[in-house]
Amino acid sequence: MGEELPLPLLEFLAHLQQTMSRVRGERERLIEILVYLTRLISAVSTSARPRKDVNRFLLNQIHHLQQLDEGIQAPAFKAAMKVGSPPDRYEIWNARRYVITAVECYLLAKPNAKPDDEIRNIAQKNPCLKRLIRGATIDAETRFRNVQLQSAINGWRRSFKKSAAPHDVQKDWNQHKPMFEERHPPERWIAKGKSLLKNACDMARRITLPPPVGV
Repeated sequence: MGEELPLPLLEFLAHLQQTMSRVRGERERLIEILVYLTRLISAVSTSARPRKDVNRFLLNQIHHLQQLDEGIQAPAFKAAMKVGSPPDRYEIWNARRYVITAVECYLLAKPNAKPDDEIRNIAQKNPCLKRLIRGATIDAETRFRNVQLQSAINGWRRSFKKSAAPHDVQKDWNQHKPMFEERHPPERWIAKGKSLLKNACDMARRITLPPPVGV
């Protein structure tokens, strides 16, 4: 949340999250309430910053609630136990979506470029994206090497290409596909890629990560 949010609004969001953490079996009703709140905030807020920050928070909670049945653990909720390791949380995959969309933009700018070369360049210039690697902790940017981030980005790209990403994020990714058919000069695609990477880094920095094991 941005520092510009008024104290009463911050207190409201804190109490809302505490209430949601106790919710069991009433998820659909709560999701409807949260959707209504996003519309209400959009209608009554006179400031763009609070509207953007609050609605981002509410939308993340909606996605967390929807993913509980898939066994995806979010900090505010206790997901049902399932066999195997659950997928990563919505906001992690959503930030990855921006990274992979940027990769595609760079490849459209340079048709003869190799994906591995573009991904290597992205990994070297954007260490913040290491926070999106599976199992990342708060020391991710120093813990992981660039080659590990390159491997992770390649894996995310395969997931989106094979429609194997979590449903909600895959649906959002599919909406990008018509854009990839557009005709733009190389500098336009590069500008789009840079903007997407900036958004991905901003999102990655906002994600709450656990401390290193044993700390």
